[in-house]
Amino acid sequence: MALLSEDAVGKLRRLMEARDQRDADEIASKNSEREYREQEAAVYEALAEDNVRGSIKVDLGEPWGVVRFGARETFFARVIDEDRALEYYESRAMLEEVSKPKLVMRRLNDDVREAREQGLDVPPGLDWYARRGVTITRQKS
Repeated sequence: MALLSEDAVGKLRRLMEARDQRDADEIASKNSEREYREQEAAVYEALAEDNVRGSIKVDLGEPWGVVRFGARETFFARVIDEDRALEYYESRAMLEEVSKPKLVMRRLNDDVREAREQGLDVPPGLDWYARRGVTITRQKS
């Protein structure tokens, strides 16, 4: 193993510190999101139980002041049988409204990698970019 300069070791330490901070921030973000969604659900239920129509204004004091709260419910589709859904929309001549051709990025990535490895041009209509990084493996304690 080659001896590394203090500068190089410092860069590696800063990379490890940044990775640890990123990981901690990601955990904190997930915990904050979970806590927010739990509080949101509790407020939604309270507004629904009190039969609040529209919204209510509440003075929460500093730092927020007067804030308006309103329960809302938004519905989203979930595809459980793609063939049946496509058949339904096709029978109503609405297929183009609900679907479109989609390029499969995994396959395109494979084609670009293969072309680059073989020194060939990438397929027409495609370009490439590289995501560069460092693989870090920590020793088990």
